[in-house]
Amino acid sequence: MSKHAPLAPRATINKAEVFATCGYVPTPPQDIIHAAGPHDSGGARFRWVSAGVRTGKTTAASMELVAAVLAPTPRTTEWWVAAPTHSLADRCFKAVCQAFTQFLPEHVVRLAEHDGSLLVRNLAGHEALILRRSTERPISLVGAGVDGMIVDEASGISDDSWESGLSTRLLDRLGWVLAISSPRGTSGFFARGLARGLKGDD
Repeated sequence: MSKHAPLAPRATINKAEVFATCGYVPTPPQDIIHAAGPHDSGGARFRWVSAGVRTGKTTAASMELVAAVLAPTPRTTEWWVAAPTHSLADRCFKAVCQAFTQFLPEHVVRLAEHDGSLLVRNLAGHEALILRRSTERPISLVGAGVDGMIVDEASGISDDSWESGLSTRLLDRLGWVLAISSPRGTSGFFARGLARGLKGDD
């Protein structure tokens, strides 16, 4: 149980309207990802996506984050884009930055792309901070609670990084995860979570 006072809940948003504003038309596989969550709108809190290259999973994840960040939650929020390496995390982070700067510039407060930080305002006027994180630098995985995170190439992240560096950041705010990866291996937290989902156990 968290020792902190309960936070105001995250608000929901019409993702289709956000996608249209950004000129994004999801493919059928991408639609499946969007329809599955997050839990704020009746979906799953943890979404595991295993798909090959060029299926658009990184694009779908970045647009999912853009919509979540914009939702008119009546408080400040924090969001992460994480991956095994800086360059992998940068793919999704840059896609999120491009969506805001190109299609939603009025919401941008500050962009420090080199430092992996984007500060925007949601539709209620409250600040939302998006941070790029890499598990190759464990020190970067400390901090306050996170409202949601994208984990790119999740099968390349160690159990220790997931358990001590990523998943613990979600506890205080009941944050959600969208973990995406190319199919790789049968061990590790990503493979186990995927197996539970496919069996309908989780």
